[in-house]
Amino acid sequence: MKNLELLSPAGSFEKMKYAFHYGADAVYIGIKALSLRVKENEFTLENIGKAIKYAHNIHKKVYVTANIYPRHYNERTLIEYLEVLSSKEPDAFIVSDPGIVMIIRDNLDIPIHLSVQANTTNKFSAKFWYKQGVERIILARELSLDEIREIHEYVPNLELEFFVHGSICMTYSGRCLLSAYMSKRNPNLGVCSHSCRWRYRVYIEEINRPGELMLVEEDEHGTYIMNSKDLCLITKLKELIDVGIISFKIEGRNKTEYYVSVVTRAYRKALDSIIKGEEPNYDELMYELYSAPNRGFITSYLDMPSSTFNKDLQNYTTTSSLQTHKYVAKVKEVKNDELLCDIKNEVFVGDKVEIITKNEIIPTTIKRIMKTHKEVGKANPSDTDVILIVDTPIHNEEYLLVRKKI
Repeated sequence: MKNLELLSPAGSFEKMKYAFHYGADAVYIGIKALSLRVKENEFTLENIGKAIKYAHNIHKKVYVTANIYPRHYNERTLIEYLEVLSSKEPDAFIVSDPGIVMIIRDNLDIPIHLSVQANTTNKFSAKFWYKQGVERIILARELSLDEIREIHEYVPNLELEFFVHGSICMTYSGRCLLSAYMSKRNPNLGVCSHSCRWRYRVYIEEINRPGELMLVEEDEHGTYIMNSKDLCLITKLKELIDVGIISFKIEGRNKTEYYVSVVTRAYRKALDSIIKGEEPNYDELMYELYSAPNRGFITSYLDMPSSTFNKDLQNYTTTSSLQTHKYVAKVKEVKNDELLCDIKNEVFVGDKVEIITKNEIIPTTIKRIMKTHKEVGKANPSDTDVILIVDTPIHNEEYLLVRKKI
């Protein structure tokens, strides 16, 4: 139990700090050239070392993604990238491509974690990768508990990591060419346009009636045939521990600091309760998870064979967010009842809001709003250095967030 790890996403240095503050033991980050997250990824060869040093100073870990399937890189370029990243002393590289595994193993002294993109689904593949020098495998999301247990028992010295929360791809963990075909953006190089979530009208043509297109049955929302709901395994953590998972991974490097904080906070509380031998308050934790952007939640295939079809795995109505709360503001400084904020969504005088801290959620009301030294009735998205004056004194703490119910 002491070695269990909560692993959170970080698309920027700032998001990394929020992840650690709200309970992550480790984060995964990457540079655009080698990562499957090109958009909204602020890390570069120049600044990634600062982030890793920050994490190590507070006794946290950083795993660097190099999980693309490269096509146009030559060996020397790849080695140069990886050598520079290695010099920053990350705790591991997350890798998919066998060639990159070989390059790291033969040239660098950095642990190798096999990415979920490699789609490890059975014990024989797991043992093969272990023999290639891989220390940890991020297993395919599509596995059942029994399949995970079998892998752990067959290769007991191999560390196992599993995604427990976030978006799910309509294929085996990103091995998809739909986006490349539809919009010339290759998912395996980090620029997926999520074509599977677009709203389609689907037609069929009978061979003897050319040109007479018949609309496939749909409802008033359209046809969402590939739009998976989001993964949520917070109620399955104890079972995952029992079958051998030691690292619990949250998806979302492209998502906001609010999402990273709220989800990390919930899973931290759940894991801490389990480690103490207590039952987590799942009602409270699910309330928190529903407050962040989601498409509805499922437990994926944990309790059933991967061949089983379950219509409840898909969201057939919309790809829009279903969250119960709106992220209002990032707090930069606290002086009693005055919160210096950067505004993320509009907020009005009189709004009932919640202040999120590491240990509690504080309900309060906006009494006044000060913008550029003038009192105003509302603040707008992208407004900076706005003072929200609330009716509850707030203890000064870093990384506070403000939200309100939708």
